Amino acid sequence: ESEIIAVIRKACLEFKAVPVLCGSAFKNKGIQPLLDAIVHYLPSPQDISFIEGESTDGKETKIKRERRNNQPLSALAFKIATDPFVGSICYVRVYSGQFKTGEVLLNPRTSKRERIQKIFHMEANTRKEVEKAQSGEIVAVVGLKTVSTGDTLCDPKSPITFESLNFPEPVINIAIEAKSTADGAKLSKALTRLEAEDPSFKVKEDKETGQTLIGGMGELHLDIMVDRLKREFGVKANVGAPQVAYRESISKVSEVAENFEREIAGQVKKASLTLVLDVSEDQTKISFENLCKKSEAPEEVLSSIKEGVFASLNAGPIAGFPVVGVKVTLKSVTFIEEHYDPVVFQMAAATAMRKAAQNADPQLFEPNMLVEITVPEEYMSGILTDFNGRRAKINNISSKNEIQIVNANVPLSEMFGYSTQLRSMSQGRGTYTMKFDNYEKVSESTLKKFMGG
Repeated sequence: ESEIIAVIRKACLEFKAVPVLCGSAFKNKGIQPLLDAIVHYLPSPQDISFIEGESTDGKETKIKRERRNNQPLSALAFKIATDPFVGSICYVRVYSGQFKTGEVLLNPRTSKRERIQKIFHMEANTRKEVEKAQSGEIVAVVGLKTVSTGDTLCDPKSPITFESLNFPEPVINIAIEAKSTADGAKLSKALTRLEAEDPSFKVKEDKETGQTLIGGMGELHLDIMVDRLKREFGVKANVGAPQVAYRESISKVSEVAENFEREIAGQVKKASLTLVLDVSEDQTKISFENLCKKSEAPEEVLSSIKEGVFASLNAGPIAGFPVVGVKVTLKSVTFIEEHYDPVVFQMAAATAMRKAAQNADPQLFEPNMLVEITVPEEYMSGILTDFNGRRAKINNISSKNEIQIVNANVPLSEMFGYSTQLRSMSQGRGTYTMKFDNYEKVSESTLKKFMGG
């Protein structure tokens, strides 16, 4: 047995094998074998000699830190949680060095310093307060005010930043409001805490309607969040119908030269720039490139232009949804010191972006989900017929014994309430999983609804 464990451990450490264990946390089945497997097969801090991060000076220089207590401190905040007794606690993995209660650590993302008030060793639902945390340990700390999931914490004298965690953007939104004025303040506070805990959960206010919208990765995700509001925070809230988080993009290149002039406090302020809006390879993001020299566009001017560009792209020309999948290039800037004002450059950039988006043949996109259905063979025809009515694209159908597995891409707007429908069609024997895949251009009929047609 010891030889088998040693070989499996070696394969795991070399990324050649991944052990799979079965069990149920709800029924407490298979939990001990899982814990034993973690100890037997996963690497301890001694198995990985160093951790690699980057410098914080903008040059992205690689930095290696040995996993020892005598090294400068470096740690990763990987989970934020709310404790009813001590408030917000942050789970931290210490990669190198050590820190004590009362010490001040640096958060490179915000450039702010955070003081450690308490350190806990967490064991299931119990905690033990300790005076210090050392390399290789996972601890919970209290007192961090501006730390988010994925942030690096380090020694202020030896800054380092680790690769942050990437979280997908929400694909579904629902409106939420407190049932009473008394619940209003509680709701706002609770939503702030939930947003800090789960970076894939977003809270925003619709400027047009004044509604508070919560966004997540699916109906189940938001159902759980609403349930937590009631159960953990005692907030009574009304919830609206789900809404799809559409996105806008463009289909051709557009170049706009903007000459902007505004009188501020009796002085004429001017801004002149040329921006090019193009389609980007990355469908989910906005990239910005500056072709101007530093003498033409100093840092403060560039910062103002970027702010105006990104603010404008928060609302697209078709229906006010965020614009994604575009590349913005600053081609030229005319900058005169006595006529400079940051607000004027922001407004000039925003105006140029709006014009460029309108001239670039704007398109409306909807989230497309990757759906996998597992269902007995006798219900397959009904499932496929239903899917055809949901604008689904069947990717693959496979079988395992008498169970059929269907892989398909389906627009999110067609999947609302599908869990109930699937149970009805399969007499409760069908199951499905769903995750975001990509954004796809909406149909002409959907587009006409937004255009008022």
